[in-house]
Amino acid sequence: MRGVVTEVCVAFPALSAIEEGFDVFVVTDASGTFNEITRHSAWDRMSQAGAQLMTWFGVAW
Repeated sequence: MRGVVTEVCVAFPALSAIEEGFDVFVVTDASGTFNEITRHSAWDRMSQAGAQLMTWFGVAW
Protein backbone atom coordinates (compact mmCIF):
# COMPACT_ATOMS: atom_id res chain seq x y z
CA MET A 1 0.00 0.00 0.00
CA ARG A 2 1.02 3.60 -0.50
CA GLY A 3 -0.62 6.98 -0.04
CA VAL A 4 -0.09 10.67 0.46
CA VAL A 5 -0.30 10.85 4.27
CA THR A 6 0.88 7.71 6.05
CA GLU A 7 -1.30 7.88 9.16
CA VAL A 8 -4.52 8.37 7.15
CA CYS A 9 -4.18 7.35 3.49
CA VAL A 10 -2.15 4.23 4.28
CA ALA A 11 -2.92 3.22 7.87
CA PHE A 12 -6.72 3.10 7.74
CA PRO A 13 -7.00 1.07 4.50
CA ALA A 14 -4.14 -1.19 5.62
CA LEU A 15 -5.78 -1.93 8.97
CA SER A 16 -9.15 -2.55 7.28
CA ALA A 17 -7.56 -4.91 4.75
CA ILE A 18 -5.81 -6.84 7.54
CA GLU A 19 -9.11 -7.12 9.39
CA GLU A 20 -10.69 -8.58 6.24
CA GLY A 21 -7.96 -11.22 6.04
CA PHE A 22 -5.70 -9.78 3.35
CA ASP A 23 -1.90 -9.88 3.45
CA VAL A 24 -0.79 -6.24 3.53
CA PHE A 25 2.56 -4.89 2.37
CA VAL A 26 3.24 -1.23 3.15
CA VAL A 27 5.86 0.55 1.05
CA THR A 28 7.20 2.91 3.70
CA ASP A 29 8.99 5.29 1.34
CA ALA A 30 5.99 5.66 -0.99
CA SER A 31 4.09 7.94 1.39
CA GLY A 32 4.89 10.67 3.85
CA THR A 33 3.62 12.68 6.76
CA PHE A 34 4.22 15.95 8.51
CA ASN A 35 6.25 14.73 11.49
CA GLU A 36 8.46 11.81 12.40
CA ILE A 37 6.60 10.76 15.56
CA THR A 38 3.31 10.40 13.68
CA ARG A 39 5.00 8.44 10.88
CA HIS A 40 6.64 5.97 13.27
CA SER A 41 3.44 5.58 15.29
CA ALA A 42 1.52 4.70 12.12
CA TRP A 43 4.21 2.21 11.06
CA ASP A 44 4.18 0.61 14.53
CA ARG A 45 0.39 0.34 14.54
CA MET A 46 0.29 -1.30 11.10
CA SER A 47 3.20 -3.62 11.89
CA GLN A 48 1.63 -4.77 15.16
CA ALA A 49 -1.60 -5.50 13.28
CA GLY A 50 0.30 -7.75 10.85
CA ALA A 51 1.33 -5.53 7.94
CA GLN A 52 4.71 -6.18 6.34
CA LEU A 53 6.71 -2.94 6.10
CA MET A 54 9.19 -2.58 3.24
CA THR A 55 10.85 -0.01 1.00
CA TRP A 56 10.39 0.37 -2.75
CA PHE A 57 13.65 -1.52 -3.20
CA GLY A 58 12.18 -4.50 -1.37
CA VAL A 59 9.23 -4.47 -3.74
CA ALA A 60 11.43 -4.17 -6.83
CA TRP A 61 13.84 -6.86 -5.71
